[in-house]
Amino acid sequence: MSAVLLATLLSTQPAPYRIDLVTITVDNARTLSGTRVRVSFVTGKPSYALNGVTVTGPADQENVGEDVSRGVVLRGEQIIDPGGRVEVVGLLRVIDQAPRIVNGVPVPGWVDVRVEQE
Repeated sequence: MSAVLLATLLSTQPAPYRIDLVTITVDNARTLSGTRVRVSFVTGKPSYALNGVTVTGPADQENVGEDVSRGVVLRGEQIIDPGGRVEVVGLLRVIDQAPRIVNGVPVPGWVDVRVEQE
């Protein structure tokens, strides 16, 4: 088998699984955590760029009994205005953020559902 054919076979990735970042449940996101996904949404919050990445997400949703943050981490620093459409392929991650103190104020824990761009 030629080296080019072998490299092609080994580098072929399956198509990303399309999910709705806005409506996916935390349980379903946990099941898919680490999976390559494709998301598309209209931003509902300002983006911010820091240390070579940009973070943004859809508008906050009412989640019965859950405190959930949903968003994407994009490679490169850019400004994405609220209302802009974002489409991302990357790995789905679910992170349980611990409670903490911020500027002397207790902040309860939350679940972070995000896609990290490839």
